[in-house]
Amino acid sequence: MFGIIRQSALHPPAAPQAVRCFSASAIQLKKRDPSLPVAPKNPATPYTLFVKEWFPANKAQHNGPEGKFDLKTISTAMSNAWSALTANDKQTYSDRARDLRKTFDTEYKKWYNELDAETIKSIEAATGKKLAPPGGKKAKLQAQRERPGNPGQPLTAFFEFMREFRQSNSDGKAGSAVAKEAGEAWRQMSEDDKQKYRDTAAEKKAKYLEWQKTLQQ
Repeated sequence: MFGIIRQSALHPPAAPQAVRCFSASAIQLKKRDPSLPVAPKNPATPYTLFVKEWFPANKAQHNGPEGKFDLKTISTAMSNAWSALTANDKQTYSDRARDLRKTFDTEYKKWYNELDAETIKSIEAATGKKLAPPGGKKAKLQAQRERPGNPGQPLTAFFEFMREFRQSNSDGKAGSAVAKEAGEAWRQMSEDDKQKYRDTAAEKKAKYLEWQKTLQQ
C-alpha cells in the first residue's frame, strides 16, 4: 500500500508548495542478486510511523476530483496533520523510532560482521553504493584502532624528530615555542642526520601498511 508513496512524502515537506508528484513507473530498481545476503531493513522514522497509521484512516478523504488517489493532496494533508500534533504525541513516535533504531543497529552489526571482504565488494557492485559499516565511519575507524596488532598511524620523518626533540627540550615551554625551535633545528640539520628519522618513518610506515592488509581479510 505504501509503495505508491514516494520516499519524500514520508517526511514533512518544508512547505506544501514544495510537494511534487512522480509516477511510480519513473523509478527504476536494480535487480537483486538472490545469492547475496540481504541487509536488515532500515528502521522507520517518527514521521514514517505516523504516516503508516494516518494514511489508512484518511486516504479516502483526500482523493482527487475523479476519485483517484492524489499524491500531492494527501502528502500535504499528512504534513499538516503531523504539524498539528502536540509535542507529547510526536515524542511517542520518536520513542518508538528510537527503539526500532536500536533493534536495527544490533541486527545490522550482526549481519555485517558475518560478511567477508569479497561479499561486501559484491554487494557494493550490485547496488552501486558503499556498504556502511555498523555505527558509521567513526565506529569503523575506532574498531580498526582497537584491532590487535595495530602499530599506530606512522609519523613523517620530521615528526619523528620532533617527538624526540620535545622530550629533551620542553622544560615547561609552551607547545608552540617548542614546535618553532624544533622546526628551526630541523632546517639546520644535515641531510645525513635527517636520514635516520627518514629510515625510522619508512620502517614504521611499512609495518602499518602491512597491518592494514589484515583489515581486508
